[in-house]
Amino acid sequence: MKKKCSVLFVVPLVLTILLLDCGGGGGGGSTPAPNPIALKTSTIRNLQSGDTWNFSGSGTYSSDGSTVNISASGSETILSSTKQDPITSTNCLDSFLTLSLSGPSGIPASISFHGYEFQDSTGTIYECGENDGSGDIWVSAASGGYFVSSQSPMATNQSYGNSVTYTDGSTATITEHVIGTENVNTNAGYYEAYKILENATVNYNDGTSAVESNTIWFVPGLGMVKETLNVKYYTGSTITGSLTLTIVLASTSVAY
Repeated sequence: MKKKCSVLFVVPLVLTILLLDCGGGGGGGSTPAPNPIALKTSTIRNLQSGDTWNFSGSGTYSSDGSTVNISASGSETILSSTKQDPITSTNCLDSFLTLSLSGPSGIPASISFHGYEFQDSTGTIYECGENDGSGDIWVSAASGGYFVSSQSPMATNQSYGNSVTYTDGSTATITEHVIGTENVNTNAGYYEAYKILENATVNYNDGTSAVESNTIWFVPGLGMVKETLNVKYYTGSTITGSLTLTIVLASTSVAY
């Protein structure tokens, strides 16, 4: 699973129900194994049809002076069908993300999202476009190229990023910095992973925006194993909500 700015922007809308109807909540963890599984490669594996990563997590959402604890579960799957970028005619992988959020009363809020991605011969993953349910949008030709979602091979002190414009007029600026490696405990295993700091600003064509400061733990031979999201949502210059959410790998079809 990778960061999906448009998906996160939908979160305040669905959490309005939760803030009105419930409070409290929480999440859990697991006991780490004695020794982590060491990094086996710095090269990102080739994504394949059927690859699936399942996640669970918890966090909080605040708006209008109210804060609610939330739990989360979701998955990302590489679909068998590809999606052709109409601008460059590139065949992009279709990465389908689902995310379910709930409060202690069990009221669900579900989100689905398609991320269109291209992986080159080095393993580097680029974002071509996306669809959050409102239709396909693509990185426009005026942006000068796709932005790097995950750089391969990975290395400490590596930095990358880009500013792009999409075909619907929205813009995104994303920077990422690999600060080193760290051992990460998940329900799927205990891994040595690259730790990545990410900053992103997404400006939508309706005057709303999302500003993110996230931390990602990524295993090149496996995928993302943990992510901590910190997002503030704006209408103009007014903050309308904030989200903190930590999700960890629960299970995967990828052998490692």
